Amino acid sequence: MIAIVAADEQWGIGRAGQLQRPISEDLKRFKALTLGKVIIYGRKTLATYPGQKPLPGRENFMLSRTVTDQTYDHDLRIFTSLEDLLAACEAEKKAGRKEEDFIVVGGAAVYRLLLPYTNEVMLTRLETELPADAYFPNLEEKSFVLVEKSESRMDGELSYHYEFWRREEEKR
Repeated sequence: MIAIVAADEQWGIGRAGQLQRPISEDLKRFKALTLGKVIIYGRKTLATYPGQKPLPGRENFMLSRTVTDQTYDHDLRIFTSLEDLLAACEAEKKAGRKEEDFIVVGGAAVYRLLLPYTNEVMLTRLETELPADAYFPNLEEKSFVLVEKSESRMDGELSYHYEFWRREEEKR
């Protein structure tokens, strides 16, 4: 699995159920990286999507202990347990999907739960600290190494860059 996340310098990813600071270029990048893939997220993340509907052009898997209605939306598969979600991912792999076709996109609880199954993280690093009440795990403490870092970019007054992290094989 791969995780895609935008985080500030202290690993903050959201506040009051929203991204800390949406970046237009980064949202376009997110779309390009996730089209045709299986995206995995929780109920609170779904609530941030336009119309609170699954994102088009992707297979949407939602992990939720509270939403169990499978008729929620025909483009959304709902799983009430980690075991059921992982079994569905394995079934998708047997049907031809690759490991990199599964992308965890949030929120904080889903990232924490699936990080042990994640091999790579595509991080948009906001070069500041912003108010946050949701956090991504600190990858430096989780057996990941920084493989690549882009040059800084600007979005208005906000500077940010992209980082690519990979799990250290010997610590798995």
